[in-house]
Amino acid sequence: MERNSIYRIRSMTKPVTGTAVLMLVEDGKIALDDPVGRFLPSFDNKRSQSVTVRQLLTHTSGLGNHGREDIGLKQDDHDYASLRQLVDEIGGIGPRHSPGSFHYSDSGSATLGAIVEQVSGMPVEHFIEERILSPLGMDDTYTAYVPGADWSGRVNSTYVLRQGSCEFDRYWDPSMEQDENYFQASGGLYSTVSDYAKFLAAWMKPGESGILSLSPGLARQAVTPENVRGDGRGYGMHWDIYAVGDQDGLPAAFGHGGSDGTIALAIPGMDAMVLFFTQSRGSEPRLRLFAEFARLELFGNVFPRNPMADEMDSQWESIRADNGGASESGAGGLQPDEENQSRYVGTYAHPRFEHKIVYERSGLAYSFGDPPGLAPMFPLSEGIFIGEHPCAGFKFRVTFDTNDTGAVAGYSLEVSLGWQGEFERRKAGYPVRR
Repeated sequence: MERNSIYRIRSMTKPVTGTAVLMLVEDGKIALDDPVGRFLPSFDNKRSQSVTVRQLLTHTSGLGNHGREDIGLKQDDHDYASLRQLVDEIGGIGPRHSPGSFHYSDSGSATLGAIVEQVSGMPVEHFIEERILSPLGMDDTYTAYVPGADWSGRVNSTYVLRQGSCEFDRYWDPSMEQDENYFQASGGLYSTVSDYAKFLAAWMKPGESGILSLSPGLARQAVTPENVRGDGRGYGMHWDIYAVGDQDGLPAAFGHGGSDGTIALAIPGMDAMVLFFTQSRGSEPRLRLFAEFARLELFGNVFPRNPMADEMDSQWESIRADNGGASESGAGGLQPDEENQSRYVGTYAHPRFEHKIVYERSGLAYSFGDPPGLAPMFPLSEGIFIGEHPCAGFKFRVTFDTNDTGAVAGYSLEVSLGWQGEFERRKAGYPVRR
């Protein structure tokens, strides 16, 4: 990678799409609590009539996230001819989860893009270019890619971490077409570190420059956490809230990440921002960055050290000491019991992804990623297990929950880098491996 190279920033597009919607709110053309059906007839039906603009911005609409199966589409989302065609089908399908609770939703961001198109009378990407990118001088940010474009030589290839081998494989390069035939309002921007810094800087001083045409009150409302994500982070209106605390009406840290290994965050109280761009899907840069911030105490108490880290490190070392290194036994010499442990085998779903628990010869193993990389799990006590990620090396702890009948209903996953999330059991089981 070279200085000023161009990245696929994926979900870091969401704050830009959200900003476009808020501009139309400021213009008086949209109200946050308007039903989406006011603008898009495909949402004016029994299934979707209660979905509001605010819910789309805060990921509380209940709409599916992305992909044919998760949303309930008739075909893959990149096979639609236009953004509006995709969103019209989403409206007919309606929420897949109970509205009001947080469920991260690419389809909700796509719907916001369609609203911008309907209200402004122009494609959402043109609105973004005219009202956001051009005024901010973001001349190296693009809404579409075609091989051979005059800027194609600056575009980075993108890689994915294969959990089974712990190696990165290139899955896209600049000689290839982009997946969609339309602007992906949830993740379609191409940008540089310096360009995105201009956008983030405008949000750190809301209303001062006047470039974004947002009142300070509306801007601050957008970065006020309205709900909590499944991993404990706050979420505003298409902004991640990484740390709370009033800094002239702004949170202590806010920003957004992208699934191909990019993240940008603002720390208003210190007049600082951090932009960390890779093209390495599956590398979890946010968790690593925040853990390093805490270790080095770079930003005071904005990113405190995760208390789980020391506890899990101690538990893991205890297992190694008791067994001469990690083996099939857990703390205190607990031995794997296939009949008992097989009750935990199955597929479990978080709002954003699915993981699996399998049983191998040596005991339970946690399946990360696709293709799966298996991490042996060692019992700490009844229903509580610990392990180490096979590639990244972080520790993780799984605490299973049971329902009134004693059946395993789900688990809580804690990661030593600071992530925590709840998983629900989804399917009947997963094959026992011999």
